[in-house]
Amino acid sequence: MAQNKWTIVSTTGTGGGGIQGCKIVQDPSGYSFTQPKGLELASLPLSAPSLTFDFTNYKDLDWSVSITNLVIGGTSTGSWKAYGDESTDPEEGDWTAQAGAGGHPDPDEDAGTNAASASV
Repeated sequence: MAQNKWTIVSTTGTGGGGIQGCKIVQDPSGYSFTQPKGLELASLPLSAPSLTFDFTNYKDLDWSVSITNLVIGGTSTGSWKAYGDESTDPEEGDWTAQAGAGGHPDPDEDAGTNAASASV
């Protein structure tokens, strides 16, 4: 299996900009959610029953990022929640990600990848 990458290019809701530029990476061992420069924040095995990344202390918040629709070679979507201190409700919204690096072709991707989609 070739490595697939998606970069979050837009978000809705107050605070969602905190994950813009972050990446979702799929490789033979599973899925990773990384900072824009590649530092892994969370990972999941391929056999995970749901694709929700939970991680703490990124941009001073705790996050839950869920994948709704992951499209190889295309646009993917999901939702996010960011938790501050326990006395406030979480901020939340949706995100959109583009396959490749920032919506541009990624030289590490297999140019012959067939477009496919999977809802999770």
